Amino acid sequence: MSLTPADPAAANHCCERRGRQHGLEGATAFNSAGKVASRLVAGCRDYLSALAQVNLSNEPSQVSLLWALWYIKCCGGNRRMCSTFNGAQERKFENGAMTVCERLLQLLEGRVEFNAQACALQQDENGVVVGVFDGRDLTILQADYVIMTIPPPLQLKIHYEPPLSPLRNQLIQRTPVGSAFKMNIYYPKPFWREAGYGGIASCADDSLAFNITTDDCRPGFSLAALTIFAIGDKALRLQELPKQVRPKVIAADLARAFEHEAAYNPVHFEEKNWLEEQYSGGCYVSTFPTGVMSKYGKTLREPFGRVYFAGTETATAWPGYMNGAVQAGERAAREVLCAMKILRKDEIWEEEPEFKGVKARPFEMSFLERHPPHVLLVGATGAVAASSVACVVGYCVWKAVTAMRSS
Repeated sequence: MSLTPADPAAANHCCERRGRQHGLEGATAFNSAGKVASRLVAGCRDYLSALAQVNLSNEPSQVSLLWALWYIKCCGGNRRMCSTFNGAQERKFENGAMTVCERLLQLLEGRVEFNAQACALQQDENGVVVGVFDGRDLTILQADYVIMTIPPPLQLKIHYEPPLSPLRNQLIQRTPVGSAFKMNIYYPKPFWREAGYGGIASCADDSLAFNITTDDCRPGFSLAALTIFAIGDKALRLQELPKQVRPKVIAADLARAFEHEAAYNPVHFEEKNWLEEQYSGGCYVSTFPTGVMSKYGKTLREPFGRVYFAGTETATAWPGYMNGAVQAGERAAREVLCAMKILRKDEIWEEEPEFKGVKARPFEMSFLERHPPHVLLVGATGAVAASSVACVVGYCVWKAVTAMRSS
């Protein structure tokens, strides 16, 4: 059975079960894959670490192999997820992503409540009552149904009556949001381009304070910029430094990475420490440690009475991205419409249409990418090669000994 986006735990060869069979005490199946692969290809372990850090916003020891494979598959594959051109990083919003929220706010015509925390939710067969606290007063809202889109661990901040199901209650305790620190550093000129670099620098080990940089130069903007991410353990270490020290540390590491003295002299620095955000808990997405997806994952989208769950974590296409948030929101809305007898059950799941302006083009794959060698095949090939060499050496020795005896 193959891994399916809607039900990854149903995979016949569950990665997490295999990890436990090998007695991985305190390690993850994701880490074990790195150990096996590193015997075959030098640097594979670093690649897997970078993959977990940059794309999954956590250390490889903190994420499940099953969840990682599900996440990558839902995003169209690792190459699609990591690529700039024809990939996840290809496009930006003009005037920033906040424009989307501002346009939605205009459409909703003042029906959005700001600075209002949902702190209690009570439901029965007649409807749902939600308690909202703005820091001074408690407001009671009534509805027929609720769609909850906040990250799973933040759902713990709400009091439920009746209580959540046991599995749901356990799930949201076990899906921490990733650790990410985002920075933009500005220079008079793009010195990295002058040095022949594209602006991308990646570091999986601890030699640099960041994980990855990307060129963020924009048309019509007078300054050149790099966007920098510190993720996982690096984010934890960086946020411990004094705020005035962080720009100097980043600038010094950029000078090392791009081998250019101009990196020491930025003209401006912006940072966002997502770890300190009370109402996100981190960035970019809730992650699943080993065993969570297979044991508790079935409750991820399972309705709780009149409460339906959306949010990018529940998407089956591009989870962790805005695309996934849109897909999940529309799916949850159709679930509510089904509960209201407006839609049929078979109308809940609809494939998100591709945006005609930015179509995903197929990647050209090499022969080895289409037909990767199997671990056992590589091992068998190595054994055959070693045996062949031994036979040749043995034959040469036998010939030499025979010639000496004859003479």
